Amino acid sequence: MKTTSKPRKPKATDEDKPSNFGKIFSGDFLLDMKVTRWYPYFIMLFLFALLIVANERSIKKKGKLIAQKEYEYTTTLNKLKNNNQFITYDQLVFIREQATSKGLKKKEKSIFKLTVKENDKINK
Repeated sequence: MKTTSKPRKPKATDEDKPSNFGKIFSGDFLLDMKVTRWYPYFIMLFLFALLIVANERSIKKKGKLIAQKEYEYTTTLNKLKNNNQFITYDQLVFIREQATSKGLKKKEKSIFKLTVKENDKINK
């Protein structure tokens, strides 16, 4: 009886198998069939994260712009009050009503025009 000896493969030891830590950093886990089914969800999650970051930046930018405009408004209002050039809204409405009752007509949004009625006795 003749026996042939085939070279035996050494048994795989723990050192030969890549560890979970090694699989993660080498990217081998991404080729696994269980993981490839989740690719669309990972992509959607990534896109939503980008959208959230972009929205947060936009909100911060608009908040800074609003704060700047509020500061400009308060400083301008204070300057006008200090120079006595400030008329409150209630007074402004009253002044407009008085002007229209005295014969001033609104020509444009901000300009009033005085119209003089012609007297027939003067022209004759």
